[in-house]
Amino acid sequence: MREETLGDRIGDRMWSRLAEMCIEMNLVGRDLRQSMKKARLG
Repeated sequence: MREETLGDRIGDRMWSRLAEMCIEMNLVGRDLRQSMKKARLG
């Protein structure tokens, strides 16, 4: 089973409107939140 996406939740029409207003940015690097979560858990 695949994970639900934002597009699944808001529908095609709203997704299209949001995409039209956005600028795509690709971020490269470690996820600080995931690193901190792992450190807290052990």
